[in-house]
Amino acid sequence: MKILFFRESESDNINPKVIKEKGFGATETSFVLLAQELSKKNEVKVICPNNENLWFDNVEYIPFKNYNDVIEYSKNFKTDVFIVVANPKILLNFFIDVKQIIFWHHNHPLTVKHFNIISLFKKYPFIKFVFPSPEACELGKLYYQLHENFFGIYNGVRNDIFKPNKKQKGRIVFNGSLTRVQGANELIKASIFLKQYEIIICSGFDLYVVEDKEYKKACEQELEKNSLTITGSLNPYKLSEYVSSAEICIVNPLINNKETCCVSALESMACKTFVIAGGRSTIDPIIKHGGFSYIENLVKTIEYFMGDYETREKIAENGYNWVQNLSWEKIALKWEKIIGD
Repeated sequence: MKILFFRESESDNINPKVIKEKGFGATETSFVLLAQELSKKNEVKVICPNNENLWFDNVEYIPFKNYNDVIEYSKNFKTDVFIVVANPKILLNFFIDVKQIIFWHHNHPLTVKHFNIISLFKKYPFIKFVFPSPEACELGKLYYQLHENFFGIYNGVRNDIFKPNKKQKGRIVFNGSLTRVQGANELIKASIFLKQYEIIICSGFDLYVVEDKEYKKACEQELEKNSLTITGSLNPYKLSEYVSSAEICIVNPLINNKETCCVSALESMACKTFVIAGGRSTIDPIIKHGGFSYIENLVKTIEYFMGDYETREKIAENGYNWVQNLSWEKIALKWEKIIGD
């Protein structure tokens, strides 16, 4: 089967070599890893922002220049399955004539207000929507008032991350991007009341091309008040070292956050590290597998679980066992079933 991925992004160099060497956003990392897995049984190509045409792990990466080139390439490739990642603009503005179209809906439905998603079903009655978790899929069905051809498949966990390690007493890490929607500043502000712990921010402001300068300034002002370590963007090996050594990992502490899967939480569970996230969110059932979703007072929540080793370790063990089924190799099998139907 011939599968063509298309990703339009603010990132100007979605290069699998770069993703392996440094930190990258979950959406970019996820579609690159899925493409690599699917290429074991299919002919897979990817068109995305990229500085060079290259082959990596049996997948050809083609630099994205314009929509017309994408459409022409799809015809020449004789594409069977066209997978559009996160941004549906090409599907809305052009007609893609292929046997099967999948829109990989990485965004929270409530945040996708500038695209008329409903019109995709009128234009492509056979289109399939894949959300990055079953929980997000149920939200999508409710929000769009549609139920057919909606699927929920978790984003996978990189094999490099499955490395539980000895915990460093008193260590807390933040795992996620330093953007306002990920809420790192909530932990940075709380850290002034948590000086008895070592808090490490495992991320950098350069994870995305478009830098939120106002948010960066707000975070840096808080960082000046506190003695925190900020690592900058990390490759998966280094990230797993930090996360697996922590007693607690904080992922998106915003209440009512708009996460749809939270790869940071899944990767933290794969490191057998207890997770704390903001509650009243779509990911609450996910976090419950290996952590706790708080709804008030982040400081007291952290202090409570730092002081309850047995509960923390038991829940972290549950999370670790649960994510064993979320390796990309196993996730790809679920995708193959949807593609094959």
